[in-house]
Amino acid sequence: MLRDFQPALTVDAEDDSPYPEVRSAVANTDDMDMPCATLRAWFVGLCWAILIPGLDQFFFFRFPSVTITGVSHFVLALILISFPLMRAWARIVPQVKIFGVSLNPGPFSIKEHVIITIMANVGSGSAYAVSGDSPGPLPC
Repeated sequence: MLRDFQPALTVDAEDDSPYPEVRSAVANTDDMDMPCATLRAWFVGLCWAILIPGLDQFFFFRFPSVTITGVSHFVLALILISFPLMRAWARIVPQVKIFGVSLNPGPFSIKEHVIITIMANVGSGSAYAVSGDSPGPLPC
């Protein structure tokens, strides 16, 4: 009975985007051997996700207030800095495992850079609890 089972959906590997800009920039297949959720991506992504909102909260109570959003030049600079930083990590750090987690799984990949970018952009911006109705600037 299971031998006669035919899947209802078939995945077409050549499913291209109708937009030429997307077709030229994004591959329509996924390389499953490329590492994505590595220790180095999580380390740098969490550092940016802590640093960016911390600086944003620090500057929020200053007058005039400065906001750091996901599309600001500061966040974009950190994302650009993370690429050569991770390339250096891939070249310098030895390929050893600690508790089964590899410190250096190989060359830095685009998937790791995307995870770092997502973490930096999600972390940008102040918390809703303090950015709504604040009593005003803190006395300095």
